[in-house]
Amino acid sequence: MIKINKPLKLGFVGGGINSAIGQIHFSASQLDGIWKVESGIFSDNININEKTARTWNIPNKRIYKNLKEFIKNEKKRLDAVAVILPIPKHFKVICELLKNNIPVISEKTMVSNLTEAKKIYKICKNQNSFLNITYNYTGYPMLRELKNKIKKKELGVLQQIHIEMPQDNYIVNNKSSIQKWRLIDKNIPTFLLDLCSHMHNLSYFLTGRQPKKIFSNFSKYSKLKVVDNAVTQLEFNKGIKGYHWSSKVASGHRNSLKVRIFCSNGSAEWKHSKPEELKISTNGYLSSVLDRASKKSSIKSKRYNRFKVGHPSGFME
Repeated sequence: MIKINKPLKLGFVGGGINSAIGQIHFSASQLDGIWKVESGIFSDNININEKTARTWNIPNKRIYKNLKEFIKNEKKRLDAVAVILPIPKHFKVICELLKNNIPVISEKTMVSNLTEAKKIYKICKNQNSFLNITYNYTGYPMLRELKNKIKKKELGVLQQIHIEMPQDNYIVNNKSSIQKWRLIDKNIPTFLLDLCSHMHNLSYFLTGRQPKKIFSNFSKYSKLKVVDNAVTQLEFNKGIKGYHWSSKVASGHRNSLKVRIFCSNGSAEWKHSKPEELKISTNGYLSSVLDRASKKSSIKSKRYNRFKVGHPSGFME
């Protein structure tokens, strides 16, 4: 874990107590005493904005109604700002923060399209800015373990990587309970930004490779008139193939994220529902299961062992 003399000062744009992910970001930021949330614009709704500040013990004088006022008063007082808004609202906020030399930690996905991404890249390049995007599944210790095994070729040469992320949100929830921005598709379907970006991130995190060819098949199975299911085939260099499936219409699946790799001498499987376990199979032998306590595990640092093995960690970390 990082050692610091005093907590870094963090501001929020978005992430109020009524948001889908705001409370998780706040809780995660407090885990190791590295950050202290000191100010923010938590919501466009004045009541939610003020209620969030009270809940998190933020002084009234450090909550704001608009970004201009927030930047003017806070840019010299904060070490970073977390952008926890709906994806379509990211671009303008991130640009303004970066132009004012404020380090940014953005909730995924950074922006909605390639044009916006290129403009942000240009700002970062010109100003040597700090911009990071959070993809929380990479925090699971056993996924870090899997990454190490791939890098060391413990199962041989990597041949395939398969990732699934099925959910049933668009079946079990009615239209009024789903955030409005999720029900609007533009040139990149929102579903891809929401779920498929996680799988792309995990593929890159585990293999260190970007796909050179992608073929995707999108479907609209629900009554919401947006893309809600995607099957994707990927081809990387050195003959590595990939398969991604994500869905919001997979009945009976809440968030059944699963990662499988196939190598020349064996395979490995990790499930979000059993995050402390990594299932290993080698050619000619039955499967074995590793966890953080296994002698062969390489995840020994305090960062990945805040509490005893058998007590899941990773999602908020």
